[in-house]
Amino acid sequence: MVRSILFQFHQKEYKIHKLIKVMTGKANIAIILAFLSSTVCLSQEIPRIVFSETDGKIFVDQCDIYRLHLLSKRELTLDQWHDLLAIYVTDKNTGKPLHNLPILGQYKIEDDQIHFKPRFPFKKGINYLTRFNIPYFYALLEENTPLPSWQKIIDLHFRIKSAPILPDTQVDKVYPDLDTLPVNQLKLYIYFSQAMQEGRAYDHLQILDHDGKPVDQPFLELSPELWDAENTRLTVWFDPGRIKRGLSPNALKGLPLKKGNKYVLRIDKDWKDKTGRPLQKSFEKEYYITEADRQAPTVSNWILQIPASATKNKLILEFDEPMDHALLGRMIYISTENGRITGKVSIANQSKIWLFEPDEAWRKTSYEISINTKIEDLAGNSLRRLFDTPIEDIERTPTKEKELIIPIKISTKVKNKKVRKYYYRTSTKPK
Repeated sequence: MVRSILFQFHQKEYKIHKLIKVMTGKANIAIILAFLSSTVCLSQEIPRIVFSETDGKIFVDQCDIYRLHLLSKRELTLDQWHDLLAIYVTDKNTGKPLHNLPILGQYKIEDDQIHFKPRFPFKKGINYLTRFNIPYFYALLEENTPLPSWQKIIDLHFRIKSAPILPDTQVDKVYPDLDTLPVNQLKLYIYFSQAMQEGRAYDHLQILDHDGKPVDQPFLELSPELWDAENTRLTVWFDPGRIKRGLSPNALKGLPLKKGNKYVLRIDKDWKDKTGRPLQKSFEKEYYITEADRQAPTVSNWILQIPASATKNKLILEFDEPMDHALLGRMIYISTENGRITGKVSIANQSKIWLFEPDEAWRKTSYEISINTKIEDLAGNSLRRLFDTPIEDIERTPTKEKELIIPIKISTKVKNKKVRKYYYRTSTKPK
């Protein structure tokens, strides 16, 4: 109840200011507003830091709710988050940070609180310090702290008494999620349920042939390995030198996979996660290998389902073949003349369908679907060029960043149609 009143007060504060300005002189405005603000602040407790050992998270509560709402609308940089709320590993004797770099993790504002989840779980027996900068909280909103006693940074020291009980790590998914692959398949994406250790991936990955024997060096063993920021997704490349015709590895060893054969991707259970625990169990997935794919995706065969205006229904783009799962998630966006629109992207039907659900209802106007021409199919063929393009031809190809633009018009009716109208343009947006 109190929180609701506070929120409503701050939301209407500028209206009160405007009303008082009409009724009184400027000299009295500051006095009245100071009185009202201090009255509200006196009814609030100072922000506090809480560590939840059960789920290994930190949160700050008792913040000014309306201002917290305003802060949630801002896109803070990582440095700004660190200046606001920072977590350090400390010396067990002095309690001081061992170094100036805060622990990395995810920040978000929800449930009237600021939440921090570390990228990797807090460890048993380690000392930590959390610092929340109250003046900086208000400075981000270009305000001063409401009370002199709030001009301070609050600290919380904590130590993990017992390691959190985590479920066993397992392989969640492997993309492409198909039973058949082209003989010139380029990449695999392996998703784990929790963060994994780096540096030993190729000791635990195998491609087994129909006799159960490991295929000799099918992967490009990169160092460092290609992990995402959370260490839960590993990108694995089949050796491009063996796939691309005209290169020595292809001539000497041939393709890693053979057309018409069956293979098994095996991930053994001895692979350890970030906490040092092995996987719950080994993982296997069988593939049948079909003919090579050496054709670019055909835009004119793509199908659009365009939603009706005044709805939040999904816009659906269906491709003529399965596409690279990870690139689909980040190389397509929708915009109007006012800029990019926000919403939720999802991928379905074995990476043949891209769906977009807007945060706000579609308007009866023109939109553009923008697609980075680096987007690829399973064999690495992009809208820009075929993966198997000879090196001398690549050198003659312009290197400008380009986008494929599909203009659409939202009306009161749902439309299903093939993509017929599109064009290319040089991109001015960073990729």
